[in-house]
Amino acid sequence: MSAQEASSSEGQSTAACPLCGKADKMQKAKPLYGHMVCNGCRDGFANRRQAAGALDIFVLIYLLQLALAAMLVSQGSAPEDVTTIAWLGSILVFLGKESIGGRSPGKAFFGVRVIDDTNGQPVGLAWSIKRNLPLLIPFMPLIVALQLGKGERTGDGWAHTKVVWQKYADHPIFAPPLGKSATDAETVRKAEAIVREAQERARLEKSG
Repeated sequence: MSAQEASSSEGQSTAACPLCGKADKMQKAKPLYGHMVCNGCRDGFANRRQAAGALDIFVLIYLLQLALAAMLVSQGSAPEDVTTIAWLGSILVFLGKESIGGRSPGKAFFGVRVIDDTNGQPVGLAWSIKRNLPLLIPFMPLIVALQLGKGERTGDGWAHTKVVWQKYADHPIFAPPLGKSATDAETVRKAEAIVREAQERARLEKSG
């Protein structure tokens, strides 16, 4: 290994994690939304998302199906209708689970949220349904579970959504890509101010 490679390797191993600020786990740093973070933060974020998904399945599918079935049975519905309505009802609720403030029951409990990746606002019903539709494909939930550590999972790119860790919600890793737009807007404001000042000086010189 050359001296330059050794220096680069040493720099990577001693660099602090941009999220937690610790360097002791950066030897196994991995990308999260394209940024290198320590293994602990990456796994912590993925574990929160996986746990949130499991809790949502339990609450919004299993428990909701039982509640809907019990209600339909009490109203005298036919057994086949009970099964169909309870299943479809729980699936529809599950698809729109992040429509209230970008949080499902599981995400609220584990401190994560879904935002619109174009403006940083919590997603609504249409975005929630769009990002969760792929989960109805057989075996897709297993594939998605393996994607969570990297940040974006199947459905996020299509719906233009992003899951953020509320603890670090203001960090650039989780912020929507608004830096360029914000910079452009600031440049325009400064340019307009310069033009106004120049026009004012010209007016004063002409009148004086």
